[in-house]
Amino acid sequence: MIVEQAEESIYGSKQISLPTPQCIVFYNGEKEVPEEQILRLSDSFENKERQEDVELTVRMLNINHGHNNALMERCRTLSEYAQFVAVSRAYAAEGRPMQEALEEAVEYCIDHGILSEFLRRHRSEVLGMLLEEFDVEKYERTIKKEGYEEGHASGLREGRAEGHASGLREGRASDVLTILEQKGIVPADIRERILSQKDEAVLKEWLLAAASAEDIETFREKTGIM
Repeated sequence: MIVEQAEESIYGSKQISLPTPQCIVFYNGEKEVPEEQILRLSDSFENKERQEDVELTVRMLNINHGHNNALMERCRTLSEYAQFVAVSRAYAAEGRPMQEALEEAVEYCIDHGILSEFLRRHRSEVLGMLLEEFDVEKYERTIKKEGYEEGHASGLREGRAEGHASGLREGRASDVLTILEQKGIVPADIRERILSQKDEAVLKEWLLAAASAEDIETFREKTGIM
C-alpha cells in the first residue's frame, strides 16, 4: 500500500520513505509490572554473546486500574475498560463458571456506568469474544506449570498453596487501595481495615465498591467501614 501511494515500483532502486513505526503493548495481566517499560526482542535470543542483526523495541504500558493515571484521564474509554477488567476478575475469582461470572460482571458494569453504553449495544459480542478466546483449561494448566517452575527455581515448593492464597489476598487488598487512592487520601482506619482483611469474598465486595464509588466517603458508606 505504501509503495502504491508513493507511486513507485517495487522493482525500482529508489529508496521509499516509510512512516516511523511505534510499537506499543497495553498490559493488563495480573503480575506486578512497572507503569511503563521497554521490551526488546533481543532479550529472547538464545546466544547472548553474538551481536544480533535484528532488533525490535516495544513500549509496554500497564493499563490495570489505578495505573498510568495521566493516560487514563486523557482516555475515558481506556479507563473504564481497566475497571471492567478489574470487575470481571473479581467475579471470576469466586470460582463460578466463567460464563456466569462474566455475565454478572457485564451486568454490574452496565448498572454502574462502566462502558455501559458499549456493553448494552454489544453485550453478546463481548461475552462471545471473551468466552471463545479465553481457554480456561489451557490457562489453568499454564498457571500451574509456571507456578511450579517458579517455586522449584526459588526453592519454595513447600507451602505454595498457602503462599498463593495469601498473595491473592494481598494483591486484592492492594487493588482496592490503588483504586481508592485515585479518589482522594485514604484515611488510616480504612487502609488498616483493608490490609488486615483476610476474607477473599469481602475483599471482592470492597473492590467492586471502590470501583463504583465517587469518593472515599461513598466507599465508606457502601462498605460500612467506620
